[in-house]
Amino acid sequence: MKQQLFIPIRITLFNWIITILAGSFIYSLLDAYFTKSGDSFLQIVRFAGAATVFSGIYSLPALVVLILVNWRLNKRPVSPRKYQVLHTIVQLILVAGSFLWLILGNNSVTYVDLIYLLPLFVTYTGVTLIVWAITFSIYRPKD
Repeated sequence: MKQQLFIPIRITLFNWIITILAGSFIYSLLDAYFTKSGDSFLQIVRFAGAATVFSGIYSLPALVVLILVNWRLNKRPVSPRKYQVLHTIVQLILVAGSFLWLILGNNSVTYVDLIYLLPLFVTYTGVTLIVWAITFSIYRPKD
């Protein structure tokens, strides 16, 4: 019988926190660099704090869904590869859905706003995939 991949629910919450913090800080640095605003480090940190709060609020529904998916996958005998593929597909759908909800919820989004949101989407998607890739490599059963 194949060994099952099991990722505790607390790790899902921990990964969500890391993703929100890292994504917000990286996005704040990218924003300061590309806009050439001349912001001080303290202003960048303040912007990262605000981004963390808003990102956390907007991604709470995604966190709940991800916890339910993780809980369900932990209960079923699924191969580690299939677990990782299913989990990654759900993550990508949730990240895209979070940004789609942000865009559709605001009736006055312009093309400039969409271009401004693109690095935000790429940053959070990249951080999410990296954090979970590390988690999967840590929790993958040893042969």
